[in-house]
Amino acid sequence: MSFFGALRAMFTAPHLALQGAVRTLCFLLFSVVMSVASAQLTVTSTTGSIFPYDSNKCATTQGPRAMYIGYTFTATTNQTNLKATLTTSGAGFGLAGRQGAEQYLGSLAAGASRTLFWYVTYPCVDQASGTMTVTIQNDATNALVQTYTGTYATSSMLSANAGADPRLIVNVAGAVVGQIISRQVTFKVGNIGSNNTLLVEPAGNLDFDASCLQLIGTKVESVNLVTGVTPGTQNILHFSGVSSGGGQNNEVVMTYDFLYTGLCASEIKALPFSYSGSGTQIKYMMSAGTDPATYFTFPASTNALTISKQVEAGTGGGTPASSTELLNGGTVTYTVTIRNSSAYTANLGKITDVLPVSPGAVTYVGIASGSGVTAANSMITPAPNTSSATQPTLVFRPLTTTSYQIAPNSSLILKYTVTIPVTPGIYDNSATGGVAATTVYTTTTGTTPAKATVNNVALANLGLTKTFSPSTIIAGNTTTLTLTLNNPNAADATGVSLTDNVAATMGYPTPMLLRVTANTCGGTTSANVNTTGVLTLTGVSLPASRSCTLTVAFTPWGPPLGTATNQIPAANVSATVKGTTVTGTAASAALTVTAGNAGSGYVCTPDFFQIRQDPVTLLTNLYKLDLNNLGSGGTLQWSEGFGPALNGMAYNHKDGYFYAVNITPFNTGSPFRLYRLGRSGAVEYASLTNIPAGSSIAAATVDRNGVMYIKKLQQDSVIYRYDLVGNRTLSTLTLNASVYLWDLAINPLDNQMYGAVTPGGVYVIDPSTGAVVLRGTPAALAADNSNAVGTLFFNYTGTLYAYQNGGAFGTINTTTGAFTRTALASAAEQSDGASCAFQSPDLTLIKTASAAYMTPSTPANAPVAAVDRFITYTLTVRNIAQVPTSGAVSVADALPQGLTATSLGGTDWTCTLATLSCTRSDALVAGGSYPDITLVVRAPYTTELESNAGLRTITNSATVSGGGEANTSNNTGAANTTMVYAKLTKTVRNVSVAGAVFGTASNGRPGQTLQYCIEFVNYGGGTLSNFKVNDAFPPNTTFVPGSLIYASPATSLSGTSTPPANQPLPTGVTYAASASGVALNLGVAGLAAGGSGMVCFSSSVN
Repeated sequence: MSFFGALRAMFTAPHLALQGAVRTLCFLLFSVVMSVASAQLTVTSTTGSIFPYDSNKCATTQGPRAMYIGYTFTATTNQTNLKATLTTSGAGFGLAGRQGAEQYLGSLAAGASRTLFWYVTYPCVDQASGTMTVTIQNDATNALVQTYTGTYATSSMLSANAGADPRLIVNVAGAVVGQIISRQVTFKVGNIGSNNTLLVEPAGNLDFDASCLQLIGTKVESVNLVTGVTPGTQNILHFSGVSSGGGQNNEVVMTYDFLYTGLCASEIKALPFSYSGSGTQIKYMMSAGTDPATYFTFPASTNALTISKQVEAGTGGGTPASSTELLNGGTVTYTVTIRNSSAYTANLGKITDVLPVSPGAVTYVGIASGSGVTAANSMITPAPNTSSATQPTLVFRPLTTTSYQIAPNSSLILKYTVTIPVTPGIYDNSATGGVAATTVYTTTTGTTPAKATVNNVALANLGLTKTFSPSTIIAGNTTTLTLTLNNPNAADATGVSLTDNVAATMGYPTPMLLRVTANTCGGTTSANVNTTGVLTLTGVSLPASRSCTLTVAFTPWGPPLGTATNQIPAANVSATVKGTTVTGTAASAALTVTAGNAGSGYVCTPDFFQIRQDPVTLLTNLYKLDLNNLGSGGTLQWSEGFGPALNGMAYNHKDGYFYAVNITPFNTGSPFRLYRLGRSGAVEYASLTNIPAGSSIAAATVDRNGVMYIKKLQQDSVIYRYDLVGNRTLSTLTLNASVYLWDLAINPLDNQMYGAVTPGGVYVIDPSTGAVVLRGTPAALAADNSNAVGTLFFNYTGTLYAYQNGGAFGTINTTTGAFTRTALASAAEQSDGASCAFQSPDLTLIKTASAAYMTPSTPANAPVAAVDRFITYTLTVRNIAQVPTSGAVSVADALPQGLTATSLGGTDWTCTLATLSCTRSDALVAGGSYPDITLVVRAPYTTELESNAGLRTITNSATVSGGGEANTSNNTGAANTTMVYAKLTKTVRNVSVAGAVFGTASNGRPGQTLQYCIEFVNYGGGTLSNFKVNDAFPPNTTFVPGSLIYASPATSLSGTSTPPANQPLPTGVTYAASASGVALNLGVAGLAAGGSGMVCFSSSVN
């Protein structure tokens, strides 16, 4: 125990001599009964067995009415965090001076001891008995550890204080809560009988305030002429086996340490006393308390302790504040500061810190570096890695009373670390200090705990979604890749970057077209034609709770067919939010690529076709240009552009398709690939595996045999040959000179290849030997390539046309290489063109029909024929190509059912009626026509039309063939003939004769009524407009009014006696009777093909 104080009170007491009347003193004898839950502690009383009491001074303050009793607790096994509570029973027994019942005992190692004192009072009753029980519990859980019970009884003793009052030597000026004040008393014990007892108490008066002062220790400072009391003895108030001789110098000097545990509103008076044996009597000595020189006092106390709390992110070393912000949880360091603002030293009894449990449980990690509260100076500290879910309250207690000592105007600091979970929200943490029952708050007079706040911001990763639209495309077409980034955080995201490894994740070759079409994110994106197949977005700032979208036109170049998934892992998105790096959510989208269809090919004509790369979409499209109006840019051939970019375009007259090669080599798979171009688009046709990577494709042409020649855009002597018609293999043609060409074309007149790079010169290459001849001098290539001859093509007459990238169009003299501009077309950085130079004849057949019966509005090739008439067909064969035919030409007619040929022939044609075919062998000039062929046929009979609806509209076709043509798609001509045939059927019955039925004849007598019905049916192939039926009344009959009947469709009445039910007339239809007969008019709507109806009327016989 450490003792403080230079502030001591010295009492001097004379020998205890009897002066005046003898008084009776009661004393309390006690026996001890210890109740043990488990033998973990030994409890020993330190105050002996006698409580002095003077019955003559029961109503005064001169005799003792209270005293300190002490218990020493010795651990038999290690004990942790204990408290002890004293309870009393028995009349007049209890805690005195507002003494608190509960005191903190702390932790004890096995064999260690600690002594606690309680200030108690007892009754002025002789032989009174009572019990005192000490209950020992765990301070945190209140679990019972042990109990100790003492039983007491009273008896009498004599007072020996007359003329023997102690004297006060020193006082103290002031005090604060937590301060330890020591008092020293010299007890003049006089003559003590042999082997007697001695009790030395610091106070015995009832008005001593034990609520703000707690006796925490005693010590025998010195002994003079007294045996049985040993100097240095601590925490013992009762001594046995004591004796002393006579005289005034028998002294025991005691030091008492008191701790200010609360606020003492005023000065506290303490009347020390002692008792001892004297001869055969037990006597006590106590000041009356009326003379200031005979007692000592404790000054009033104030609270000078305050507490504050701060927090900082991390494990310390920064600048703590009352609050801090944490991102996604983590470690924070709390700093608890207890400040002593007085001029006196104070001692803290504990620090209590309540950890938050909401919005999530936190974890106490341990005491941090720089903390004044340490494990070494603490009896109790929280267990490391303790969750607030199971132990929200942290308690720190000093190892000794003075271990948490705070010097005047100084502070005690506790620093510890806590782990905050990722759960977002406000984490409030409060702390208080304590000195016994006094709580230390943020102010000396307030009741507010110190608080520190952690605002845990749960930083979410950036959201990312992606889609392909459409999700299924044809190879070479474009889909829209949409990437949407979302910042769900309440703070801005800066330095946002995204990497999409499109090619790697989808297994697509590179390069590929990734063209940004819209970007609300800002920042920088990767290049449009991406050689690595990686789409990047960098340098983006995305505000809190905002989204942005990156829209990319994605054209995979040469992808494998099927479904591939583009995946962006979370780590490929990165951003900084509040100084912390976050990633993104993984995103994926699937794209299905199906096989393309080039569509049909093109007829070999002099038309000029060109492929151009759109400067915006970077897609290739095919254009058909008018050589007389090149400035128009041509007619777009495909509904959607194609990727990759193509060059080296050439026309193969063998199959009618254009062919081209990708400009930029692929990084995976075959570097160069051949594409077929038709009316609907382009499709990959073959892999040119033997053309090595490097450089790009510049020129190509196809000869009359269907062999394609391909040249790279580099100075070398190699031309690659690919057989489009035969075995589809790749070979090389080695030139005798190294050349640099932008395009090639084959002259149909000499079958030589002509190449150019710029105007002014032309290279002539023999495709059979590789010999190269330069004619003229090519101009220097412009820096912007505007004079580069990107397109060369011959027409069938051997004229060499050239197109420069800057837009100049003209012809090149094949002898001198001179360029003559004829037009100015659209400029194109990337283009190539071709035309059909090896033209062949192209025969067409036009067929018309005539008939004996026609309406003026009917077209000549679709006549209307009445039945039982003849139809004349005219067949005209034309050559629409620029070259004449060669060889035999045949025409065959496919006569449909229902027609019967009666004659077939034409000038210089050899025709066979039985086979409906004609032939001839003379050449047909370009643009010319042969003499017509005439075919006469008989139309179907009425009975055929009535029984076969398929004959009502007849299509007759004929086909021409031969002549050496290649294009057979336009060789058939047809003419349609619509048959016209309406049939009327009239029946009659005698209504006046019972059971009479409809038939073609009937009899009637005067006065009888005859009913007539007319059926009409359209057996032709077209509508009969304004169809009319007129019928006159029979002679000698009179029309019966109200007998008109109209019905549709018609039903057969023959052999029946029931007429049709009358129906309302349709709009535009009239049916009426006149004086002469009845008339039906179906109006403009007429009688449709296959339509029918009937009308009836009645007449009476005159």
